[in-house]
Amino acid sequence: MGEVSSHSAPGPYMLVRSPKVVAFKSSIVPALILWYYNANLPILSVRVALAITIWINLFQLSCHPQKNSGTHHGGRDLNPLEISKLAHSLVNSDRDSREQAEASLIECGTEALPVLEELMRATDVSRKVIVRGLIQRIQLNARLIRSHETSKHQKVLQQVETLIRALTVEPEATRQHLMLDLRKTLITSGDSRMLPVLLHGLKDCDSNVRLQAIHAIGALESEGALSALLHSLTHQDANVRYYAISGLRRYASNTDYDCLIRCSLQKLASRPEETDYDVRMNAAYCCVELGSEVDSGIFIDALRRDDVNHAIAVRALAKLSRKDAIGLIIGRLRVSPLDVDYWCGKALHDLTGYEYGTDWRKWAEWYENNKKSLPRQLE
Repeated sequence: MGEVSSHSAPGPYMLVRSPKVVAFKSSIVPALILWYYNANLPILSVRVALAITIWINLFQLSCHPQKNSGTHHGGRDLNPLEISKLAHSLVNSDRDSREQAEASLIECGTEALPVLEELMRATDVSRKVIVRGLIQRIQLNARLIRSHETSKHQKVLQQVETLIRALTVEPEATRQHLMLDLRKTLITSGDSRMLPVLLHGLKDCDSNVRLQAIHAIGALESEGALSALLHSLTHQDANVRYYAISGLRRYASNTDYDCLIRCSLQKLASRPEETDYDVRMNAAYCCVELGSEVDSGIFIDALRRDDVNHAIAVRALAKLSRKDAIGLIIGRLRVSPLDVDYWCGKALHDLTGYEYGTDWRKWAEWYENNKKSLPRQLE
């Protein structure tokens, strides 16, 4: 927020040449060319063509104002050598050349400051006033632009403070609704400036508030959100740890952090001090999806237990092509609730190529007819 913006501020903050003026001048050129090459046409046709061309350019200009391309602010993007040549034109050229060089350096913005400050030490006293004045003007431009950017974010900062205050003093039901609404908003907007509110939500004494907060963090795309997800892998709430893993899965396609995420998930999947089986299994499943090595025994053991998420286990075994677990999956399908039996049927279809949906009887019949052709089944 404190950095200099890459675009010049509008209105009173525009101390350099307006890009709209430049754009308007450039839009006249094709119009004049059109006039010239159509001189042999009736004068009315030429006027209409010219009017349409100018109107289209002005309409585009009003709807999509051209933005400056300078690294810090201004419309010029010059290399250091070109900036140095312009700077020396301030002290070695005639008045018109100096004014042109000054205008160009102002457009270069703060990138011109190191060259100008070096020139201050090398030039004579009579020229130092010109160079110093130009430095001050560029610095003023930068401060005004920073001020403009700060004012744009002021409302967001006030929102953040208000929401954090509400999460501190409001009753439980209000905090739950507040965090749920914020999560829905961030899924659409992805505004990472709300991250401080979500981090505060992770500390809430209510589990539902914490759950909505970690879901919302997982929907953001920023380095701050990624850091929060990694930190949440050791949160005291198992649900927060579980959904932090799911959030990290989304970031794994980013090659800048791919290794970091893979290593973090592998460590969690094999961490003996992790007391929640589903958390470990979710980490292991994400490793399977990412193609990382993981002990598949965690999924086999899950099918023998009644207190874990069997949907993750059967999906992982299908991805790993563990046909030796077909009997276990059919056995689990027989007693699975509605939210799990779909995944059991899908896993069996992926492993066998047959389609019996969630009908465990048909799967059991198929198994009896085909078990001799299957690998030795796990008990």
